[in-house]
Amino acid sequence: MIELSVLIPVWRSRPINLLNTLWLQAEALDFPIELWVCDDSADPSFFDWHDAFRGHPGIRILSFTENLGRSRARNMLLSKANGLWVLWLDGDLEIPPDFLKPYQMFVQAKENEPSKLGPVICGGIRVTPNTAFVGGIEDAAGEGVDRLRYRYAAQIEDTPAAERQKAPYRWVRAAHCLLPTLAARSLSFPEFLHGYGHEDTHWAMQIQAQGMLVQHWDHPVDHCGIDSDTVFLEKTRQAVQNLARLWRYDPLFARFGKEISLIRAHDLLQMTGFMFFLALFSPWFEGRLRKQRSISLRFFVLIKLVWFDRALRTARPFQKVGEGS
Repeated sequence: MIELSVLIPVWRSRPINLLNTLWLQAEALDFPIELWVCDDSADPSFFDWHDAFRGHPGIRILSFTENLGRSRARNMLLSKANGLWVLWLDGDLEIPPDFLKPYQMFVQAKENEPSKLGPVICGGIRVTPNTAFVGGIEDAAGEGVDRLRYRYAAQIEDTPAAERQKAPYRWVRAAHCLLPTLAARSLSFPEFLHGYGHEDTHWAMQIQAQGMLVQHWDHPVDHCGIDSDTVFLEKTRQAVQNLARLWRYDPLFARFGKEISLIRAHDLLQMTGFMFFLALFSPWFEGRLRKQRSISLRFFVLIKLVWFDRALRTARPFQKVGEGS
């Protein structure tokens, strides 16, 4: 009987070390697991690493020449899971020695208790100063020298479990998350979202709406795929646009959206009238953003507010999957 299904979506990365390390740890523990990878690169030139696992007894790779998108890739992985428990991991992570051992102990202690109500275990994500950029190099223009993405992650995302537990649903991340398969299948990632951002937020709100128990652990993995500043800012713009549409039109966000700090800050600035002046000076903000080599986190928050306010004004309702965006 397979006790744990490890589900890993990847996009234009080669998680060979991650897969090998997971399998070796499971063998050493005599822990029956399976590993499913969905390679959503949509470019066969990125599939060269698949041969290393062809015929492997416990590692299966799904690949497609069309881009599925983050949510659809995750939902497809979940449909393949045979274990009693699911462990979600991103493909650009490094795991510590004995990473699987606490999960083995937890899963086996609850062997007869898999439930639709969880628990959902969030181990946490950590970044380090030597964390590599995606691709491992900077471009000729020195793109990413400032590492805004690293500073943001270090200050905002790299948070101890005791702090995360104070607002447990806000800190749920599918990048590193364990839950019963029964619970996982009562949820789904939102395939109506396009581009980057907030499919995790929507998923976490489903967990909150169902009243699932969430436990945060200090058992972090290392995030090794830090984007350059240019890529990170473009992803942030896409995420803010998704957030605006969700806030305008999604019922889950009508219930729980006020817990999101950007929405709270925007509402406060609207009530006090400051948002009007922030929007008025948005051309200056964006001009400074284009010229600036070192972007402060405070300035980053202000530009997100400007983008969010603008996106709210043009947000369109979501359409059904298959009908366009």
